[in-house]
Order: sequence, then structure tokens, then C-alpha cells
Amino acid sequence: MKEYTLNGLNINTLEDFFEEFANMVHGETSLGKNFGEPGYFGKSIESFDDCLFGGFGLENPCKITWKNSEHSKKMLGHEVYAKWCREQITKKEYLDEDGFKYLVDEERKALEGKGETMFDTLVDMISSVDSRSNSANIVNLVCS
Repeated sequence: MKEYTLNGLNINTLEDFFEEFANMVHGETSLGKNFGEPGYFGKSIESFDDCLFGGFGLENPCKITWKNSEHSKKMLGHEVYAKWCREQITKKEYLDEDGFKYLVDEERKALEGKGETMFDTLVDMISSVDSRSNSANIVNLVCS
């Protein structure tokens, strides 16, 4: 099983997360804003989610250890999640009226310091690969 280590101390923004994840997968420390060439790990939640299922550099099955995850958790909190929700609303990145209402409600809760954080969202995405996959895409996430 391939093992990866994500350094949470390098993650202060959502963009930092995408960059750090790409660097982790490719064993680099300074790929910068290329987000992991030759594999692409995106600049959005949706493209990142696609990349979790392998075929773009991430080898499945794998174990991802998110070191210093408490720092990332602090930095990717409610404020970042509310900002992301607002961006999705502004760009009209939702499928239907229910999706719009969901984002508005999520933004409101996040602005009140309640509900999901961006850290929670990312952890859920990574941790749920197995249950959302039709094949043996086993991704084991450990936050430390």
C-alpha cells in the first residue's frame, strides 16, 4: 500500500491545501501553483474530488497521514467554508434550486460558526472514497 504524508503546517488556505496535496502525491516540495504537474489535482473541490479516485497520480490503495492536522483544522475553518459557499453561489456552481438553498444555508451556518468547516469537508471527501467508489479505491486517512 502506497503511503503519503500531508504536512498540515503548510496549509493556511484552501489553495495551499490543493498545492500541498499535489506536492505530496508527486513527492515534491516546490511544484508551486502548477498543482502537481504532471498529475492534475485541480484548483477546485470538484476537480480535487475527481483526483481522489486515482489515475491522476494518486496510487490506490493508499494511506494518507495528515500530520499537524490541528493547524490545518484551525486555518480551514468556518470562515473558509463560508467563503467557498459564497463563491459557489456567485459562480452559480450548483445543480438546481435545492443546491442553491443548501449553499445559502451552509454559508449562513458557517458565518455563525456552526456546522461544517472546510477541513471537515476535505476530510469527509477523502475518507468517503471507499463508500463512493465502484472499485477497490481504498484510501485510508489518518489525522495526527
